[in-house]
Amino acid sequence: MTREIDTDVCVVGGGPAGLVLALLMLRSGARVTVVECARAHQRVFRGEILQPGAMALLDALDVLAGARARGAHEHDRFLVIEGERVLLEADYRLLAAPYDHLLSVPRPHLLDELLARCRRSPGFRYLPGRRAGALLWREERIAGMIAEGPPGRCAVRARVVVGADGRFSRIRRLAGIGAGRADAFAQDVLWCTLIAPREEPPLRDVRVFRTGGGPVLVYGSWPNRIQVGWTLPHRRYGQIAALGLDHVKERLVRAVPEYATLIRDQIRTPADLGVLEVFSARAERWVADGLVLIGDAAHTHSPIGAQGINLAVQDAVVLHPLLAAPWPRVTPAPSGWRSSSGGAGPISRR
Repeated sequence: MTREIDTDVCVVGGGPAGLVLALLMLRSGARVTVVECARAHQRVFRGEILQPGAMALLDALDVLAGARARGAHEHDRFLVIEGERVLLEADYRLLAAPYDHLLSVPRPHLLDELLARCRRSPGFRYLPGRRAGALLWREERIAGMIAEGPPGRCAVRARVVVGADGRFSRIRRLAGIGAGRADAFAQDVLWCTLIAPREEPPLRDVRVFRTGGGPVLVYGSWPNRIQVGWTLPHRRYGQIAALGLDHVKERLVRAVPEYATLIRDQIRTPADLGVLEVFSARAERWVADGLVLIGDAAHTHSPIGAQGINLAVQDAVVLHPLLAAPWPRVTPAPSGWRSSSGGAGPISRR
């Protein structure tokens, strides 16, 4: 049995782009349903640095203070270092207050705050643990989607579907839109998280160390964690890993010797390391009749420069006035509705 849900806007993807747009549309009087494949916000996230522009937008939404209160960490500068020399320094404290810094906010803190704000609206519905199974069509127009998962199958009928489901967007694929992928960087990033002794002061800079083995990104993360990202040639980690975990650790130690003890003590198994494939992409088109793509689903950015989350927030803010308009109630679907997978199946009204 498939439950039917009528809404104005169906957002697929409960990340920063999807939830910021959901909050804006709710405040404009629309009914919004967010479909999110994860059951909670506790999975591992790496992108957590907010640039001043994104902070200003989130502050205008009355979200930034609440996210910061859950735990965050300020950074004064962005540095590129080679040996003992600073090759590049961007001092954010030269900017006008209060957005005169970078802000590292654990992604769950930001998402939980956005979700809490959305839940204050009676027009909001959140469907976690479900993925996009098919698109619904009416008269050659996208008019909703099928959400599938252990909590149950739902047919979500909407005036517009927003694909905010990331770099490997399923909504984009279901709509037949090419990703436009470009492997311009030919790099991957090996990530690890270290726990610093609590007596040590937190890092105040985002640093990139230029080394012969590839640049290494290091920054402090709340509450006492250090994020380390080692940039490697594309698809070469397998060759390095084949030499053993100790070899990988010693390569990292040579790149950032000041963290040698933490690396040797805390990286105990290959599971303590994660590989992020770096690529950029620009979807062939960002819209179809009844559909719009935002964030990484529309334009995937590399993690270099910490732009992904910031552009995702800006996408939502720019799209909002284009969608915000009087929202008449959606009438019950006629028998001619169909799904892109061939049929929606039995439907129960709710």
